[in-house]
Amino acid sequence: MHVIDSLLAQMTLEEKIGQLNLMTREKRSRGRSGGPTTEDIRSGRIGGIFNLWEREAIAALQKLAGEETRLGIPLLFGLDVLHGHKTIFPIPLAEAGAFDLLLWEQTARAAAIEATRDGVMRIPTKAPVFNGPRSALGLDRRRSGRRPARRGEILRSEGPRLPRGNLAAQASVAATAKHFCAGGAAVMPAFNAVAGVPMTAHIGLLRGFLKRELGFEGVVISDYAAIAELIQLASQPILLKRPRSRSRRAAIWRDADVLTGCFNPTGRLPVTWPRDIGQIPIFYAERSSGRPADSTDPFTSKYLDLPTAPLFPFGHGLSFGRVKLEKIRASPENFQSEYQIKVEVDAVNEGRTATEETIILFVHDCEATVARPLMELKAWEKIALAPGQTKTVAFALKAESFCFPGQDLEPMLEPGDFDILVGLNADRKSLLTTSARLPSWRALPAAG
Repeated sequence: MHVIDSLLAQMTLEEKIGQLNLMTREKRSRGRSGGPTTEDIRSGRIGGIFNLWEREAIAALQKLAGEETRLGIPLLFGLDVLHGHKTIFPIPLAEAGAFDLLLWEQTARAAAIEATRDGVMRIPTKAPVFNGPRSALGLDRRRSGRRPARRGEILRSEGPRLPRGNLAAQASVAATAKHFCAGGAAVMPAFNAVAGVPMTAHIGLLRGFLKRELGFEGVVISDYAAIAELIQLASQPILLKRPRSRSRRAAIWRDADVLTGCFNPTGRLPVTWPRDIGQIPIFYAERSSGRPADSTDPFTSKYLDLPTAPLFPFGHGLSFGRVKLEKIRASPENFQSEYQIKVEVDAVNEGRTATEETIILFVHDCEATVARPLMELKAWEKIALAPGQTKTVAFALKAESFCFPGQDLEPMLEPGDFDILVGLNADRKSLLTTSARLPSWRALPAAG
């Protein structure tokens, strides 16, 4: 018999419930009062402790769990490490603006190494980035923007936090993806309700969809005190600490470097920035309207007191370089599902300063049985350009880039025409466009 099965066979109902209980070290937290006690641990009423990271304290409690409990089951220790542990990196929304997968992976690995040195076993990804992508929450400092393609890339790049599924490896931690639905060693359901059912207690989505349909075999962890709050309907205010003077001085120096040209900014907006709160939700991946905005027609989709366009589009950013894109081409223009399409564009730095630029590629399905967005982000590349230099940027698009969820939510690839758009941001008027065509339908190979 496996050791886990053997333990389960010996456990009482109270001990099983205890293993599901993750308590915070604080004397009072949202939804409950009192921190864990040695008697809680000794009696098996606690399976893990949150917000404790000093190695000596963890070792003492782990010894208690191993030597003074009936079954000797070790505790799990978790901590929010959203953008660094002792070394603090930019917040996820800011880091996402770098459009740099290697950077995301490196900062995630550094955070995992530091956290495990302090005894931490489970942390969330730097990304409560998967929820509310088109709501105001997409602008939350903890999230990395609103586009599903980018959130998927971030999640994959932060996988080395695990690393690669081997939780026994040195300096590995279990990553918790926030909020349902995403992936990792653990998943955290959101605080919201779906059709009146709180996600924390949603059997259909947590057991049915996540566990059975998606085959997720990891742990589901409720959000901070969510279960207690469901029961008690209580909450506590969150106190925001003022930044320290040292951080303020560092920010002033960074601003001065930018203003004087000592540093050339390379970050780009990972969200669409509205002109006014009344525009929210606003995003470039909108679907076409039967009444597109027309200034001469009062019966079209527009505002009376402001433009329909955002203040800044997704991908917007300033620098001392001046990059222009030209000569977009795609080959082959007619493709089959088993082939790739190569898309190329020339980038020219017309400025007098060396610069780094992010080139973004979108796709629009012109003919689909399910209405598709006007633009969907599919790829991006970063390039460095000296003054006056020209470089060719190449993208390789697989058939999956042209798929969409059908009415049964299964991936579909339909024949027809596709627009391929490339630019520096999501302002459609500034994008270069070419086209490709899938002349006949062929089934995609099974995943696996």
